[in-house]
Amino acid sequence: MKPATKRGFVTNQERTAETKQALIDATLEIMWKEGAARTTLSKITRHAGTSGALAFYHFHDRNTLMTAAMRYHFDTLIDAISHGLQKVSKEKSTSENIEIILGALWDIFSSKLFAISIENIVEARTNIKLKEDLKDDVVEYHQKFEKLWHKTITSAGITGIESPDTLNFIVCTIRGLAVQRTLKKNQQYYESIISELKKYLMARSSQR
Repeated sequence: MKPATKRGFVTNQERTAETKQALIDATLEIMWKEGAARTTLSKITRHAGTSGALAFYHFHDRNTLMTAAMRYHFDTLIDAISHGLQKVSKEKSTSENIEIILGALWDIFSSKLFAISIENIVEARTNIKLKEDLKDDVVEYHQKFEKLWHKTITSAGITGIESPDTLNFIVCTIRGLAVQRTLKKNQQYYESIISELKKYLMARSSQR
């Protein structure tokens, strides 16, 4: 709960924002811990410490709440990726920069953030309404990621790997490895593939 304003109370607008954020946070937390299929409105409201009536008032149904939660999640993902790529710089060698990039992306796609994304994909496979509602948001997320990638790579003076195709190749490889980690516990296996990915990127890139 936010502290009271200078007037000595929390405004209705502030209380509404707090309630909606609590419901969004609870939705993402339960998706992560229990999976999208078990993310019910009753569990969400209990976790958020609010009522079903308030959840219905703000979001009308589970789908609307799931959509709002995933939109917030996409923004969180972009912020995490941006933060992870901050250490890439012109002062570092291409090898160091690629090491930073792969390490940052591996950390993100091995985390809670990616687990929630996977749950969303599983849910959207059979939830046509959710898939339709998030269609434009997914496109916007990828556009932001590609723009951030291009800016990061070109600002560091690296050429040869700045294209969206290269980014997609990297992300698809790392995401695939992250999914495998659910059942395959072999760190050497993952390190070996990441090492091969680094070699590929080094062969394609040069630094001004």
